[in-house]
Amino acid sequence: MSAAAQASTHARKRRLFSLETAVRPQTLLLLGAALSFIAWAVPWGSAIPATMRFTHAEPWTLHGMLFLFGWYAFFFLVAFGGFQVGRRIPVLRRAECVPWQSFYVYFSVLSLVRTA
Repeated sequence: MSAAAQASTHARKRRLFSLETAVRPQTLLLLGAALSFIAWAVPWGSAIPATMRFTHAEPWTLHGMLFLFGWYAFFFLVAFGGFQVGRRIPVLRRAECVPWQSFYVYFSVLSLVRTA
C-alpha cells in the first residue's frame, strides 16, 4: 500500500472518532437514548426512591419495542436532518459582528424573560 493510501485511510479513521463527531446532535441523541434505555432496563431496586420510579415494569412486547424504536428513530432523523440543513445555510454575518459582552447580556435578558 502506498504512503498516500495509508495516510488517506488513517485520516478517514481519525475523522470517524473525532470530538466533532461526538458532539453532533444525532450522536448526542443516540447517547441519550442509550442512557435512557439503560436507566429503564436496569433493575434499580431500592436505590431510587419509590416516588421517582415506576411502580411496575412493563412487559417487553413487539408493539411496544417497535413504537419505542420509531420514537427514537424519528428524533434521530430530525436531529440529523436539522444538522445537515444547518451546515448548508450560509452564516449570518450580522450575528458575527455583535460584541460578545452584549451577546451574553441579550441572551441573559431573553432567558430571564422566558423563565419569568
